[in-house]
Amino acid sequence: MLVIARLKASNMEDITGKLRHLKHLETMEFLEMGRLLEEAEEHKTWEEMGLTKSQWLAGELGIPYLTATMARDAYFYFKDFKDFEGLTVGKIKLILPKLKEGGNVGNLLDLARSMLYTDLRDELHEKKNKENCKHEWAKVVKESWECIKCGCRVYTEPQDEK
Repeated sequence: MLVIARLKASNMEDITGKLRHLKHLETMEFLEMGRLLEEAEEHKTWEEMGLTKSQWLAGELGIPYLTATMARDAYFYFKDFKDFEGLTVGKIKLILPKLKEGGNVGNLLDLARSMLYTDLRDELHEKKNKENCKHEWAKVVKESWECIKCGCRVYTEPQDEK
């Protein structure tokens, strides 16, 4: 039994490591996309093809305009940084608005590295008066209704169908 448990633990570590590596590659590819889009912007690549920028992005490349803008912005802010360990594309997208507001790149990167995605999201979107609040916590349970026949679930009380 001990051998099986070790094998399972080893397999889970291997899977976790591979997934972390893929997330790192995704982050690096997002930043590289931003670099290439910046270069394309300088050369107006789409004009050579007789397209608008939006047509080129969406039609030729299949990249939504918002994604392209975020990738370029990320490249702009992070091009001088080398260490992206612990960052994901999701975390980068979360801190971009704060950077545009004048936030410190290094501080926001450190914050993003040190927090889980959901904690970072909550930290960045907290209300301004959180320092003055004397928190009183209440457990919130989301109420739902489920059909006993088909399993369909709704979050507002259904009206009886007759």
